[in-house]
Amino acid sequence: MDSKDNIYVGASFSHNYFVFKNDTLIKKDSSTWFNHLLLKYDKNGLENWAVNWDPGRVDYFWPFISTDKNDNVWCHFNHIKDSLKIGNKILSTNGNNDCALLQFNAEGENLFAYSYGSKGFGGAGPFVTMNDGSLIVSGDYNSKEFSLGNHTLVNEGIPSSTGYYPSNIFLARFAPDSLVSNQEIKKVDVGYSVYPNPASDYIVVSSKEDINDIKTIELYNLEGKRSHIKFKKESSNKMSFSGKALLDGVYLLKILTDDGVENIKIQIQH
Repeated sequence: MDSKDNIYVGASFSHNYFVFKNDTLIKKDSSTWFNHLLLKYDKNGLENWAVNWDPGRVDYFWPFISTDKNDNVWCHFNHIKDSLKIGNKILSTNGNNDCALLQFNAEGENLFAYSYGSKGFGGAGPFVTMNDGSLIVSGDYNSKEFSLGNHTLVNEGIPSSTGYYPSNIFLARFAPDSLVSNQEIKKVDVGYSVYPNPASDYIVVSSKEDINDIKTIELYNLEGKRSHIKFKKESSNKMSFSGKALLDGVYLLKILTDDGVENIKIQIQH
């Protein structure tokens, strides 16, 4: 539940489609593997939107969900797939069961995707978002090693005849800046530039193509908090915004088009 009493529900389905009042979710293939889904209802129980994605080879695991202080909703789940595409974002594995983190905004747009645990089996568990923007996640693994960012957890148990180790539980905290720097997103040079950089007030976003191709453009600080600024269209390939009200520091401009996502770091210095 977010600050406006909207309710989010995470679940899975294995049949070819899933019907809601306003949405019909279609599976991408006819296999028996599950698709995950995320639903949003308002405080009166009315459906706002629904979204689904294919996590790869999973039997029954559903996504664990949590909302953060900015009313974004996060999903934590398992996937075994060489290339898992979610919107314009692609997560990859080494063929083992990995854990994944997704972030959606209040309108159902996927903002963030990150995968971890490729050195061994990872069972995603419950998690919580903290006030500083960090995430504390839990789960389990039954391999010799399990990779978490720059850390490798070692299972001290004795493996069985099939090679599996006793199941160990893991607990990890992801700092907000580490998620921004390590996200596994398909990055595409869609031809955007920002100037001046560093900047104090007037900032121009320039494109080789028509800026009408932009689906979303948003500015975040390194804690993952969105800055509510207004973009003004200057011409067919330029727009601008003011950094006068922003605090000094580094910000991330995220530009999403049909071709992919481009992240541009901007230094604000008054």
